[in-house]
Amino acid sequence: MNHFKYGGIVTLLFLWGLSTVCSQPQILKSLKKLTPSETFVTTNWNSNNGLPQNTVNRICQDKNGIIWMATYGGLVRFDGTKFKTFSVKNHPELSSDRIYNIYADSKNQLWISSELGKILVYDGRKFHDLTYKFRSNFNVVNNFAEDSRGNIYIKTDSTLYYYSNGKASTVKFPHENKLIDNLMLYETAPFLRNDSLFVSSYGTLSLVYNGNVVKTILTNKNTYLNYSLNINKAGYWYISGNTLYFSKTFEGLPFAKPLFQNISFSRVYATDSAVLASSLNGGIHKINNDFTVETLFPLNQIPASYRTTFFIDSENSWWIGTELNGIYYIKRKFLYTLNKSHGLEETNTYPIFKSSTGSIWVGQNPGISKIEKGKVINVFKGILAAPPVVWGITEDKEKNIWLASNGGGILKVSGSKFESLTPKLQKEAGLHFFSIYKDSKDRIWTGSIGRLTKYENNKFSFYSPLDNKKNIYRNILEDKDGSLWLASDMGLILYANNKFTLIDSINAKSARALYLDRKNRLWIGTYGNGIRVKINNKFYSLRFKDGLYSDIVSAIVEDFKGNFWFTCNNGIFRIMETELDDYLDGKKTTVTSFHYGSEEGLKNTEFNGGCQPSWMRDDQGNLWFPSFSGPVIVDIDALKNVNLQPIVLIDNLIYKESTYYPGDKISLPSDYTSFTVNLISPFYTSQSNMRFKYRLNRNSEEWTDIGNKREIVFQKLPYGKYELQVIASDSYGNWARKPASIKFIVESVFHETPLFFALISLILITIFFLFFYLRLKHAHKQQEQLELIVHERTQKLQEAKEKAELAAEKEKVLRSKAEEENRQKIELLRIVSHDLKNPVFAVQGFAEMLLEDGVLNDTDKNVALMIQEAGERLKELITQLLAFSRFEGGKFNVDKTNLNVAEQIAKIVERQRVQAEKKNQNLFAHIPPDKILISADQVLFEQIFENLISNAIKYSPAGKNITVSVAEESDKAFISVKDEGQGFSEADKANLYKPFVRLSATPTAGESSSGLGLTIVRKFVEVNDGTINLISKKNEGAEFIVEFNSLRN
Repeated sequence: MNHFKYGGIVTLLFLWGLSTVCSQPQILKSLKKLTPSETFVTTNWNSNNGLPQNTVNRICQDKNGIIWMATYGGLVRFDGTKFKTFSVKNHPELSSDRIYNIYADSKNQLWISSELGKILVYDGRKFHDLTYKFRSNFNVVNNFAEDSRGNIYIKTDSTLYYYSNGKASTVKFPHENKLIDNLMLYETAPFLRNDSLFVSSYGTLSLVYNGNVVKTILTNKNTYLNYSLNINKAGYWYISGNTLYFSKTFEGLPFAKPLFQNISFSRVYATDSAVLASSLNGGIHKINNDFTVETLFPLNQIPASYRTTFFIDSENSWWIGTELNGIYYIKRKFLYTLNKSHGLEETNTYPIFKSSTGSIWVGQNPGISKIEKGKVINVFKGILAAPPVVWGITEDKEKNIWLASNGGGILKVSGSKFESLTPKLQKEAGLHFFSIYKDSKDRIWTGSIGRLTKYENNKFSFYSPLDNKKNIYRNILEDKDGSLWLASDMGLILYANNKFTLIDSINAKSARALYLDRKNRLWIGTYGNGIRVKINNKFYSLRFKDGLYSDIVSAIVEDFKGNFWFTCNNGIFRIMETELDDYLDGKKTTVTSFHYGSEEGLKNTEFNGGCQPSWMRDDQGNLWFPSFSGPVIVDIDALKNVNLQPIVLIDNLIYKESTYYPGDKISLPSDYTSFTVNLISPFYTSQSNMRFKYRLNRNSEEWTDIGNKREIVFQKLPYGKYELQVIASDSYGNWARKPASIKFIVESVFHETPLFFALISLILITIFFLFFYLRLKHAHKQQEQLELIVHERTQKLQEAKEKAELAAEKEKVLRSKAEEENRQKIELLRIVSHDLKNPVFAVQGFAEMLLEDGVLNDTDKNVALMIQEAGERLKELITQLLAFSRFEGGKFNVDKTNLNVAEQIAKIVERQRVQAEKKNQNLFAHIPPDKILISADQVLFEQIFENLISNAIKYSPAGKNITVSVAEESDKAFISVKDEGQGFSEADKANLYKPFVRLSATPTAGESSSGLGLTIVRKFVEVNDGTINLISKKNEGAEFIVEFNSLRN
């Protein structure tokens, strides 16, 4: 095995048919000649980034687009984000971690050679050792190649093998009139042309077809061929004596043309799209189509040695593997930054403006530069010793350039002349201006702190919108209707019909960017509050939670090629216009942002905003944005959709310690807690902008977006069969048409299986029928018993009916007899009480006459007094009997009139006062002076309260107080009779209003009691539409409260 003993490497790129590989925005070419390296972005990965070791011996790409690397730390797989190492530790069949060569064949198998001489094939799951199929057990492979039929050429130090249909044979070469198979081979090409392999040995060049040498040519070179040769559609390439030769045909190889003889070449790598080569004197060069050469990278920018390997992937990006520094990835640049190397004296950039003459004005901190005719001119140089910070630029109709500065007021540039307008503005508007704009009427508007200034017809007008003296106006824009919109710290302000209106409802505080798109939609960018979009008279919000990369938006512009571009404090991002349209139409709830930052070559990812204008479109359609490191130019043409559908793969499914792959029979236990599915999508130009979606089961229409995550964790899925499908999108927004899938089963416990439910159903049905049968049998038995019972009860009912009829007849006779007896009783009561009334009154009258007019001794007087009192008691009894007989007999008429309660009660109290005084009792009356009218029968009313007061006197001991109160409240009249007598027990209260029932209390002075007083009182109260209530406890007195409806209204 021969190795080079020289340090340093040169990489040459020859792009056949791709004349724009190193293209760049035209304005950059006019400012300075960029080296090819300045048109590419180079990324280095090494052991600090996940590589197991920094020596990369060979690079290849499989049919799925995955990059594989042979290193001295194992076989490495790289999907753009993670390095996965296959080592002896986890794959003992490798035998050695020192992998020397690899090749991905058309069957998507990986051929592997290690320094132990092993030849293995990896099929995506297992490693298969094929060493035993070759003549030697020690085969360090220098090269693998494959023909169109899938046969593999394997080149070792001394033998070329042809592996076909599972068998390895040696290729025999002519040597000294013999065919031998152990010739010292220096190199084979890594690719075949027309199924022919290009081989070099001892100054002889050969073509091998179908395992046989078919052509041989002797070279006329004095030295042996070097370590590298190649073939592509352009022709044949090889190195001899460190000189690179090229011939369009095999037959022309003896007369091959030497290329760039001032460069000592050591290695060549050619594909149909590019030719890469290495040299011994360092530096990186590019060969143009006309076979001229130019430096690609500065000397040793990519550290390399003779062990360097090259690869060009399916995206036409370059991969360079080094001996000590890992791997380099080189891709086309589309973001360019103007800096001091282009002539800018200051790089902290604010507004960028293209004038009508084509010159580009760049506001800086401090100063301003003008790019014109391929030169950068410092406009203030030699004019202003301390140039201001320019925040706004515009042009009037006379093609004068107006500059708004922070601290220097307003300046007007007319050709080479400067005019400061500050003296005219300072008093009203100050010196600090942040925006400037020319409207459709050629009026110049400027925004400062608390002031908006208009210049029209050589006159300035000043406005204080909303009377806020601290508000800063950062952007001004006119819409198609002629209304003026202001982006300010307070929010979005509309100026129309000479009136300023804050659009407070949209919450657009710290507004700093305005843009009117070609659909007449107004876009508002804010500092920390996302974007607002005005469509007709409605505003829509777009924030980070909706898919916006950042809620800080400094610039907004469309590229007219299907994208909207935005800048923020952490780079630049774009959103496809179709996604924004769908979001604003309500068809989608989120958008996808594609972000570009340091991985695209930006040295500083912070962009400036709050200036005007905060973007510019040049004559090529490229977009310019201000940043801290200078204007950033987006080369729109370089950001082309490569039209390659992204590939997504399911790497594996991991459950506990088990790893499963798509196609495996995967069965997860019912008690699993979680499992993880790992994803791969080999897209390398912008991995951070890739997105993934998944769905469970093919018939599901809902896809779950998981963003840039490459793993899906599932927890506690219900039992059943599943198919997980995954799709991915690349940084251009293309979604994979064909999803990757993996099938698995979540086992069920017995009680979750259909068999369990079937058994349960069968048991329930059996129980139901058994229950039904028993119920039916029981029902028949019950029916027989019921029939017997019905028969027996029918007989008994017949007997009972006859008895009931006899009893009813008897009851009828008894009821008639009782009614007649009751009638006679009531009539007797009436007759007796009525007929006794006159004699009793006569006896009482005679007794009074004797007491008043008669001449009686003391004994006679006592007898007469006793007669009088007995007459009084008898009179009271007769009165109550008459009253009772009246309402019991139904001969009861009520004659209601309007009564003054206060007046009536006062009279009744006075009549009863004599009886109270006889028992030395205090009878109090609390009667209001106002009239209290009710509708009642006067006779009955008097009898009610005479009975209540009389009872209070009768059942209260001597010396006690009796209180009669009258009150009116809420259309009700209340009369209360309260004593300090014996009170009523609970048993008394149960019998309180029953006739002829004696209660526990007894008159305190031996007075008589008929047992009818309270019965009569309640009846008389009720017929007068009143109610009576008692409040009493035994031995604590009693209070009767009678309530009537008053006639207040």
